[in-house]
Amino acid sequence: VDDALSADDHAWTVVEPSRRISVLLVSDGSLFIENALITLPLELVKITPEHYERVDDEELVEGDRSKFDVVVFDRHSTERLALGNYLFWGGVPKIDGVSIGRTIADEVIFDWDDTHRVLRHVSVETLVVDRWNELILPPEAESLIDGQTSSVLAYLTRQGSQFLVSAFSPIVEDEQGDLFMNTYWVTSPDFVVFMQNAVQFLASSVAITGRRSVKPGEPVTLPVGEGVEKVRITRPDGVVHESYTAGLQFLHYAQTRQVGLYRTDTAIPGHDMFAVNLFDPVESRVQPSATLTIGATELKAKAGEIEVNEPAWPYLLFAILLLLILEWIVYNQRVFV
Repeated sequence: VDDALSADDHAWTVVEPSRRISVLLVSDGSLFIENALITLPLELVKITPEHYERVDDEELVEGDRSKFDVVVFDRHSTERLALGNYLFWGGVPKIDGVSIGRTIADEVIFDWDDTHRVLRHVSVETLVVDRWNELILPPEAESLIDGQTSSVLAYLTRQGSQFLVSAFSPIVEDEQGDLFMNTYWVTSPDFVVFMQNAVQFLASSVAITGRRSVKPGEPVTLPVGEGVEKVRITRPDGVVHESYTAGLQFLHYAQTRQVGLYRTDTAIPGHDMFAVNLFDPVESRVQPSATLTIGATELKAKAGEIEVNEPAWPYLLFAILLLLILEWIVYNQRVFV
């Protein structure tokens, strides 16, 4: 395409060897979550919360990261969190700024961000939940689904890990300790679509889809290998940036204004490249618009001829200049008139 904006004329992606991602389900028994995960092309391992808390690190951690691409917790909160990607149902990660407040049983879903990749092709308007937990989150957390007074689904990153936290679980206990369905949403295709979106978003794996693309100017969180003090990032134009990790195992990089492939040396397999693409129809539309909508009024562009008065002083100055040139010529030839 030959137009005024060349940044969106090409697209880039990082293609890796196909593989099945691994998911660990930590639950005492959640039929709906397990069945949704079984339908996806992944390797699923199931353990109980009690087993998860007492099992040796060798079964959960490889180096300083989780052995599993995604870990899903059902009705379980924990502080045993290696670097990795986590999805919580009815529980929270026990990290600074995150906790559970009161139980909410008299509110409705109020708003949601249907542009986020986790909610793509998901009809959130069909989601009805009997009760959920109040989520107390840090300011940097991103709320994806909002209730009237509390977030119902939130996303945050912390020290190279990703957390997708749902305030409710498909199955909950009542006051007598009996289990009951908390929402019929888990019986609809939207729940399976949501689980697929969540897994592929957290894992960023090409086993289900291509690695997620970054928009120009969007910050990127890069996991960094243990002992790495400096990361070299090569931009598409060949310029190399060096960023120091300050002893952390993650790095935030925001100089992504150029589209194309960025190469890194983070010492983490699978994180040596990322792509930046301009996939925004609004920013890509650079031609003049034929209409302009203001409120409920639509204004259309008009074309025609309009008579305007042209100033005469440029012509007067030109005539004076010609007279001065003529006078100068006559003077230099010593001719008297």
